[in-house]
Amino acid sequence: MDYTLSYDEWRDLCGKPRDGKALLSNVMLTMLQKMEVNAEKFVDSLGPVSEIV
Repeated sequence: MDYTLSYDEWRDLCGKPRDGKALLSNVMLTMLQKMEVNAEKFVDSLGPVSEIV
């Protein structure tokens, strides 16, 4: 898989992921739950990230 981006592709990705469900708050929620913090939501999270659990 090629992860090389042109400057314009990189600039377009900054601040807005290609996948609208890819939120950093989802990662933070997953981390909280792994630390056994009782959290169902973190800021604007859509849910834990199952790919890293």
